[in-house]
Amino acid sequence: MPAPRLIPCLDVKDGRVVKGVHFEGLRDAGDPVEAARAYEAQGADEICLLDISASHEGRGTLLELVRQVADEVRVPLSVGGGVRSVDDLRALLHAGADKVCINTALVEAPGLAAAAAGKAGSQCVVAAVDARRVAADRPPRAPRRRPPWLARRPALALPEPEAIEGTRYEVYVHGGRTPTGIDAIAWCAHLADLGVGEILLTSMDRDGTRDGFDLELTRAVADRVPIPVIASGGVGRLEHLYEGIVHGGAAAVLAASLFHFGECTLPEAKRFLLARGIEVRPPGSPLHVAELLEAVRFDARGLVPVVAQSVTSEAVLMVAWADREAVRRTVLTGLAHYHSRSRDVLWLKGGQSGHTQTVEEVALDCDGDTLLYRVREAGPACHTGAATCFDRVFEPGKGLRPRGDRPAGGSRAPAVGAEDDDERGGAAHG
Repeated sequence: MPAPRLIPCLDVKDGRVVKGVHFEGLRDAGDPVEAARAYEAQGADEICLLDISASHEGRGTLLELVRQVADEVRVPLSVGGGVRSVDDLRALLHAGADKVCINTALVEAPGLAAAAAGKAGSQCVVAAVDARRVAADRPPRAPRRRPPWLARRPALALPEPEAIEGTRYEVYVHGGRTPTGIDAIAWCAHLADLGVGEILLTSMDRDGTRDGFDLELTRAVADRVPIPVIASGGVGRLEHLYEGIVHGGAAAVLAASLFHFGECTLPEAKRFLLARGIEVRPPGSPLHVAELLEAVRFDARGLVPVVAQSVTSEAVLMVAWADREAVRRTVLTGLAHYHSRSRDVLWLKGGQSGHTQTVEEVALDCDGDTLLYRVREAGPACHTGAATCFDRVFEPGKGLRPRGDRPAGGSRAPAVGAEDDDERGGAAHG
């Protein structure tokens, strides 16, 4: 299964990144080109640029802005807003977009989905669906002014509307301004049948609220469609990203406010998820990692010893082993990874116990055959619960004695939270 993606979203209006609540009350969040450049540097898996007023204003997406952003980034770029035809899709792809998000036009002319997928491939076509909760027994809401296209739209052979505990979801278009009466879950299933490659699913109720994704909606759609679902709307804490992936079943999570206003960086978000067992794509520069791996002298087994030292106490915490992949993961994620010699597997320090080690510096000794990780530890390094695995000292004339408060002859049984054999091996882990 592909690793879940973290996608910063750039909602653009009048050439500026904006963010509001429930699609309203927009406030400025900066220049889109600068924001895209910064997010790529932080390790974004993809960048989503949405021209949020294009459909409402009846115009196409700002192609020159797309070109400027595409010239600055190498990660996949998804672009949406005002796409009404296959020609519009082609223009965006030629401007540098890797994927094109289509919303209103798919409701106006559902045949566009198959036509776009046929011309560009399903992988380039993302169906954007904006959904709002309504009571299950409430009749579909008609627009105040019924647009001519909605009256002309042919009846769709959709599955029966689905209610979740007395609630159903209705599709809105024109940037969330126009209700359609279409059931959102059934619509997503229909779009998948038409050949789109992904669903960008936004909860209008949660958008900008920072209350977390609408997990019921996300899970309902993820369970119904065989294509990736991108969860959008409501992220306010790192826990919400985890919930969207684990409880919502999303293949990717999209966020804006959390990243735009400096409350959290993408590397912090990825470290948070990695520490909880979510194998997201690691951030960082592969070129720099390759330089380090070239300099390390791995032994005949492909391993190198690693000394972990606390940046706060300067104490040596533990000695473990790492192979090339463990070193690569450590540098790219900023979290200490090691290699178990007994089980021949990669392991993340603190992956289950939460006693992670955030690596602030990696040093290589003069011979190139030993690494030093200077870390900021989130808990004890040793399985005994001691801060350091070197918790016994030898004193001439007295012999080997415990360091600190551990009683002589005290038990070295695993501490609560020691997650596996690799964290119960004393100073020479693995």
